[in-house]
Amino acid sequence: VVNGTLTVNSIKITNNSSVLFTGTSSTTNITISGPVTSQIDVGSTMTCTGTTNTNRCEINMGFLSSSILNVNGTLNLGDFTTYTGTCRLSCATGSIVNINGALNYVGSGASVAGSAAATFFVNAGGIQEMKRINAGTFPVGTYATTARNIISGLTGATYPAFSSSQLTTWGDIEFSAPGNVCVGAGGTSLFSSSATCENFKVINSGTGNCTIQANGGTTRTITVNKNLTVSASMVVNLNSTSAVSPTATSGFDVKGDVTIDGTITATGTATGSKVVFLGTSIQNISIATITSNVTVTFNNTPGFNLLSNLTMPNNANAILNFTSGVIKNIGGYTVNVQYTNTTSLVGGSSTAFLNGGILQRGIAASTNSYDFPIGASNYYRPVNINFTSAPTIAGTLAANYSTVYPGWPNAVPLVEGAITNINMVSLVGSWFVNAAGGLTGGLYTGTFTQNGSTNIRDYTKTILVKRPTSPAGQDWTRDGTHVTTTGSNTSPTVSRTGMSGFSEFAIAGELNVVLPISLNYINGIKQSGKHLITWKVTCNTTPSATLTLERSADARNFTGVYTISATALRCAQPFDYADAQPLAGMNYYRLKIADANGKITYSNIIALLNATKGFELLNIAPNPVTSGSFKLNATAAAPTKVETVISDVQGRVVSRQTITLIAGYNSIDMNVSNLTKGTYNISGISADDKTSVIRFVKQ
Repeated sequence: VVNGTLTVNSIKITNNSSVLFTGTSSTTNITISGPVTSQIDVGSTMTCTGTTNTNRCEINMGFLSSSILNVNGTLNLGDFTTYTGTCRLSCATGSIVNINGALNYVGSGASVAGSAAATFFVNAGGIQEMKRINAGTFPVGTYATTARNIISGLTGATYPAFSSSQLTTWGDIEFSAPGNVCVGAGGTSLFSSSATCENFKVINSGTGNCTIQANGGTTRTITVNKNLTVSASMVVNLNSTSAVSPTATSGFDVKGDVTIDGTITATGTATGSKVVFLGTSIQNISIATITSNVTVTFNNTPGFNLLSNLTMPNNANAILNFTSGVIKNIGGYTVNVQYTNTTSLVGGSSTAFLNGGILQRGIAASTNSYDFPIGASNYYRPVNINFTSAPTIAGTLAANYSTVYPGWPNAVPLVEGAITNINMVSLVGSWFVNAAGGLTGGLYTGTFTQNGSTNIRDYTKTILVKRPTSPAGQDWTRDGTHVTTTGSNTSPTVSRTGMSGFSEFAIAGELNVVLPISLNYINGIKQSGKHLITWKVTCNTTPSATLTLERSADARNFTGVYTISATALRCAQPFDYADAQPLAGMNYYRLKIADANGKITYSNIIALLNATKGFELLNIAPNPVTSGSFKLNATAAAPTKVETVISDVQGRVVSRQTITLIAGYNSIDMNVSNLTKGTYNISGISADDKTSVIRFVKQ
């Protein structure tokens, strides 16, 4: 029992001791004044508390600037009885407190006071836990990225805050307060300003929620450098309460994975509370429930893996934003934008779209234009439905792209003006756009773009066709009025006006317009002294085509080395050929495709180096570069690590990246999203060789 004031040179608690300092007088001060380091060893515990709620029990890191306290075990400010009075660790300027173990705040008056950023450290593995506090603030200090700040065991309608004076990361933040329920607009803000942490976890096992509140005109943004996790049944409330400044929002900027098994919601009168995904590597996204006016933004050039359905609520201020990054959806999940505003989904481009699965949108009974930024096989294949005559009943439309060849069952060709023998559809795939939720009536213009087309010879002679989805395999028809096709053979945009009803859609043309055979890929590797070339084509039921593998020493003069017929049955399997006698040095290969009508097309050229060592950078595609990445095509005689160096025209190095080449042809994704518009050179360096320079343009 310590009453009144006690001054000591140092305190050391060792040997797994559990020590209680408790005062009975109104104010109890334990002052550590000496230059000798005070320490609570691992396994030992020190608890400072009072006996009545009018007491104040305080530890002063005091008179000498060299005073140091190392908490390697556990320091409790307050205890687990009914005591709620003041228990404080007070740090004078120049003193140092290192939390290497655990600092527990127990009772509403527990705190660390007077600590400047240079005096309070929560080091790697250090833990601060507010166990029974309904108010208070985590102290300003220096926090390791692995430090843990835990809020737990609360019973009231308010909880501790994070100081606006803290300018660096808080480490990990864990909200685990099963008895606490913030009362929305009237509750206390978890953050008094924007903040940065490593991981943010809401891991309650009870019925509490966690609120981040923007008061007045002040925005709250929590930047999460790693992962955001919300456990099942838990609620994170992005509470924006400003009627005067409705754009003052609150929310998360997340750079790592997002796993929300609970709910993200927003209360209050402001609009646009947010969850933004903006990492620098691929992010995994799983969100169970979103309610109210929350904007969700995908903005990460490397892209995303969608691991759950994503439903945006039926709220005018709930907006889904495709800014940057392809959203890979190999699980076939549905992204559902329920509200019927055309602005409820914004963005969408060749570098920001839903790659696979279904995109569903609410459709109003009015004349609106709705975008569906969808695609498949990493190609952007968007749809636009522009209602020129309003639907009679509102509902939904769900769109997806199927890479399955849809077939041509029609016994009689279609005719569209001068295109008189329309007798097949593109082998690449088709779109499905289906109505639900009572959507009926209306006329629309449908516009469909098929980027990544591989078997169209003359896009200007293709049209948009449609057919019912049930039963499958019905004839293709022309609905509405044909609009002249735009784009290119690899990216045609087909459109028709005055269309009605929804079903399956595809690009159709004459046999010499849409080729009966198309190339999927061609690759090559070195194997046991041979050059193994593999390729895959897609055929329909037309007579067989002839495939000739050609080889060249200079990429200009080619000679056939292998020929095979490609029937529809044979096309079900890949093709391959082992060149047992490759030329010395560089060998260039391409595939010559001759269809049943004698039309000839060629594949892209790949190159293999017939040598014992060395490599060569071949080209980049596309060039000019129009997005944040390009393909660097290279060949290597043996597995080789290569440092690629990108420099501007003044010779200044702007990027370095190490890549690993296999023995054979390589096509490597290179991220250049950080480059501004201009001309650049790329070269490669290995341990014993350097390639020639390739010049490219970033647009």
